[in-house]
Amino acid sequence: MFPSAHCFFVEGSRFGMIDNSEFCHLKYSHLKEHQKINLNGKFVVPGLIDAHGHLMGLGQSLKIVDLKNCQNTSEVRFRLREFIEKREESDRNLWLLGHGWDQTKWSNDDGFPTYNDLDSDPILSKFHISLSRIDYHALWVNSKVIQALNLPPNPKPIEGGKIITGSEGNPTGIFMDNAIQLITIYPERDEKENIQTVNDAVDHLLEFGLTTIQDAGVFPAELRILQKIFQHSIRKIRNYAMVLCLDDTQYCGDQVPKELILKDGASIDGRFLMVRSVKMMLDGALGSWGAAMIEPYSDKPNITGLLRHDPLKLKELVWKWTQNEFQVCIHAIGDLANRIVVDIFEETISIWKTKFSEKPSLRLRIEHAQIMQHQSLIKIGQSNGSILPSVQPTHCTSDMFYAEKRLGISRLNGSYMWKSFLNVGVAHLPFGSDFPVESANPLLGIYAAVTRLSNEGTSPNGTSGWYPQEKVSITQALKGFTIDAAYAAYLENEIGSIETGKLADFSVFTTNFFEATMDGHPEEILKSKCDAVKQEKMGPKKNAVVEKPLLGRPSNNLKMGIVGLPNVGKSSFFNALTNSSAPAENFPFCTIDPEESRVAVPDARFDWLCDFYKPSSKVPAYLTVIDIAGLVKGAHEGQGLGNAFLSHIKAVDGIFHLCRAFEDSDITHVEGDLDPVRDLQIIHEELRLKDEDFIEKLVASREREVARLGSGGNAQDKVKKEEFEILKKIQKWVSEDKKDVREGDWSGREIEFINTMYLLTAKP
Repeated sequence: MFPSAHCFFVEGSRFGMIDNSEFCHLKYSHLKEHQKINLNGKFVVPGLIDAHGHLMGLGQSLKIVDLKNCQNTSEVRFRLREFIEKREESDRNLWLLGHGWDQTKWSNDDGFPTYNDLDSDPILSKFHISLSRIDYHALWVNSKVIQALNLPPNPKPIEGGKIITGSEGNPTGIFMDNAIQLITIYPERDEKENIQTVNDAVDHLLEFGLTTIQDAGVFPAELRILQKIFQHSIRKIRNYAMVLCLDDTQYCGDQVPKELILKDGASIDGRFLMVRSVKMMLDGALGSWGAAMIEPYSDKPNITGLLRHDPLKLKELVWKWTQNEFQVCIHAIGDLANRIVVDIFEETISIWKTKFSEKPSLRLRIEHAQIMQHQSLIKIGQSNGSILPSVQPTHCTSDMFYAEKRLGISRLNGSYMWKSFLNVGVAHLPFGSDFPVESANPLLGIYAAVTRLSNEGTSPNGTSGWYPQEKVSITQALKGFTIDAAYAAYLENEIGSIETGKLADFSVFTTNFFEATMDGHPEEILKSKCDAVKQEKMGPKKNAVVEKPLLGRPSNNLKMGIVGLPNVGKSSFFNALTNSSAPAENFPFCTIDPEESRVAVPDARFDWLCDFYKPSSKVPAYLTVIDIAGLVKGAHEGQGLGNAFLSHIKAVDGIFHLCRAFEDSDITHVEGDLDPVRDLQIIHEELRLKDEDFIEKLVASREREVARLGSGGNAQDKVKKEEFEILKKIQKWVSEDKKDVREGDWSGREIEFINTMYLLTAKP
């Protein structure tokens, strides 16, 4: 299990004391307000780590044509035309770049599109068009690009790549794997564009709670660009970069800036860009029939995929990198590629142990490790952590709808394995996303790992998940994006868990992943939002004003519930406020399950600041509005599904209380006649009575607990007794004085305790 805590200290840039006692926050009530942060029960995890992504690629994907989920070539053309119409006139002569097409999602998955599919549009034919497939292992270009390449008729075969040709031997517009390198005629980006690209990518990653990424393939020239950017502007996310040689059949370690190289045991405090590893590509991807397979593809019996390296030369190259103390990370998807990599790694480990027995063990990585034979799996387990499979859970849930067609059933038993790795002895299983191939949101990966389902809750095997025996626990899934990912980068002593002495990287979420999974609702993980990330060193504020804490959970992402009797216009108000189309009918309980929508809050001050500073991204305050079904008299006792609806109210931060103040004989009223004052009183009373019942049960439980403590006791016992006295004071206010909690004059200590109870009458 993970080390867990209820309270922790941050001293400088590292975690200080960790306190796991349930009411630890009460021990430190003497601290000044600017010295502590009460997260009010939110879920805090170690700063999330993506073990395989592409920073520059992500930044570029955010500003080119998004072709993900296109259903056919017509939709691709439509999105390209739409993108052109939105561009500035001065940009009309530039290339048209796009990413994300996936022919496996089209009605005809028998082959690739061609340049004719792009040239058929007279507007598009004026541009140089280059569109990368979802996995970046195939490029689709138009005839304008092909002409600019000046390729000879019937071009020669490309080792480790392929140019798809037609019946007469001429290119059709698809370049695969190593053949993509032929297209070098793109316009170069200037320094300003590079800075903007990286800034956009980093801001995007921070929104999801990521504090560290492992950049899986950065050319030496790109490393120098990133070095300059990270030195002068980007210090918000840690980047463990894998160098990728322009010709990855050659050694280029001498081209890595020496100051970026991470040595064994070195601290990364203050370091946000570091290099210790190399990325190599052995095969292609499954979706483009490029993954190197032992037997032919089931849906293309004449194809076994592509090997981008000669295995004997690759073995020599792996040893050269290893001798120079670079961690070797090899892309391998097909079972042939994985068999070759495992065998090479096994031999490399043996030589290393013989020659360098005094040095730490190797941690050689297989990036993707998607399809492999049982013998390769066993060898990985027997390596005692020297061979690490680095996997991406969302690749599984993206590929599962066509994988059987590509591979056949028999090979699927050795595909997209997670639990099998753990069962054979793999102690560290790092998880990533391969962004921008997949979404950078790590919560999608966590959900996929524990369910083997799509985000919509489906799979080829139904709602139990695709090959559910490979699911992992929520603990293992979170480890994959934290401590196991840190281990895969030799950083487990610096980041990856909330422990004293480690760098204080942590992320705050609105949903407890463990509770959601144990309650049988892992889909709640997908709804969670990252409230904050902490990474930079934070010093104490000077001349801070100590203010009394507020009732409730104020933040820049409030959840407000619309509450009232049935048929008073709640759904209509919800639709008007959020520009939604929720059903709004003239009968009680038209709404059963709550409707939810998130809207940006207009703020002239925010607009002025954005206009003045012109930031690369804008994140306004958001208001989440929830349309809650109508309450009736007796709701606190369960009348009209009242208990369910009251629980929906308990989950929000504040209330929009709506009542009807107009006569209309065509609209029914559950109380028979119009009386807004009475209607307001009904709702107020139902909320108060529900709080009264909740507090009564809590007092009875705490009274027995306090009685067992007796007199005296330790500090924790005294805190419990203090809380019980506060609880009795709240009970008198609600039950005897019959008043709402929000109307009371409470001390700061009392408000902190009230906020842990989520009382209905405490909500503003």
